[in-house]
Amino acid sequence: MGTFEVKECNDTEVAKALFIEYSQIKGAEGCFVSFDKELADLNNFYKGGAILVGYENGKPAGCIAIKKSRCYNL
Repeated sequence: MGTFEVKECNDTEVAKALFIEYSQIKGAEGCFVSFDKELADLNNFYKGGAILVGYENGKPAGCIAIKKSRCYNL
């Protein structure tokens, strides 16, 4: 087994490629309501949140994006 590490995304092209790969999985299409808008400006779409990329043996292997909720005043 190799190494796995998670880092904050500094390269939106890496995140975009992972998002696109995930969007092509059967059944995942419902997760992407405004996908084109999201891809066009990832930094602003997730402003106040985070995009994290997991690397396995130095290669991008997956990601997660967390968007700040507008529902709560924290």
